[in-house]
Amino acid sequence: MENAPFRAEISSDGQIALLRISNDDASNPITNLKLEISANFNLKPDSIKTLNSRGLKSIPPKGELSFFLDSFASILHLNAEAEMLVNAQYDFKGAPVKHSSGLCVGDFAGSMIVRSPMIRAIDAVSGKIEKLTESLRPVKELVNVFERAIDGSGLRISKRTLSSLRGQLELFDPDEFDYRGYQIIAGVTQEEAMSLNSAFGLRGYPEVARQRYNDLPEDLRSRFEKVFKVEFK
Repeated sequence: MENAPFRAEISSDGQIALLRISNDDASNPITNLKLEISANFNLKPDSIKTLNSRGLKSIPPKGELSFFLDSFASILHLNAEAEMLVNAQYDFKGAPVKHSSGLCVGDFAGSMIVRSPMIRAIDAVSGKIEKLTESLRPVKELVNVFERAIDGSGLRISKRTLSSLRGQLELFDPDEFDYRGYQIIAGVTQEEAMSLNSAFGLRGYPEVARQRYNDLPEDLRSRFEKVFKVEFK
């Protein structure tokens, strides 16, 4: 089909390799997506196995999803010419479409930037400053809490604190965080956090998001719901 909207590509988040699939069309969803993903390196994540076995029911207009592969270093250490093949079948505007993409992870080996000793030294100092700033953040937040707690009439307590004092845990809103927030707050792995983000990252398709969330392992949903409220509107 001319102007078929499905795209598959390798992307990066720092040193992490991701498989990103997207719908380029601005008005119409991709539905009933079936995938056959193979590689000349070890595809460890369960997320890829799930994609192969289940596929995706829908990708909304201009929607995209990223799936964890591994670190570039781990992949390229074993195979400098690491490649993936993504075969896809889906429905678009009422018609079946087939798509095939060859993705070369090895191309990222040449994208490494060699930095001078001076730049590395500056980066090291910057890293230490960032760690110090991060370590002082709880102190700063505590000071801010005390400043907000005191006013001219006495003690002012936040709604979340009042809820905690009354034994009512106030849950976090998933829309306020990305997968990194899920990983830290819910104590889940990066791969689990990214699978959660594939559901809560959707906007305007609550039924698709709910189905995608319900398809996640029960143990993961249970841990997530201890700290996050789950609503699909």
